[in-house]
Amino acid sequence: MNGSVSMHNYLFLLIFFPALAVAQTFPTKSLRWVGIATPGTTSDIIGRAIGEPLSKRFG
Repeated sequence: MNGSVSMHNYLFLLIFFPALAVAQTFPTKSLRWVGIATPGTTSDIIGRAIGEPLSKRFG
C-alpha cells in the first residue's frame, strides 16, 4: 500500500507539474548570427538568405 501511494504521487506530479511551468518570452535579448565565410561564397549567400527572414521575424 505504501508503494502504491508514492506511485500515485509520482504520476500526479508527472501529469500536472508541466502545467505549472511558466513560459519565458523568446528571445529575451538580441540574437547574433556569425557566419565565417568569404564574401560571395555559397555559405555567405545562404547565410544572408536565411538571416534576412530571421531578422524580420525576430525584430
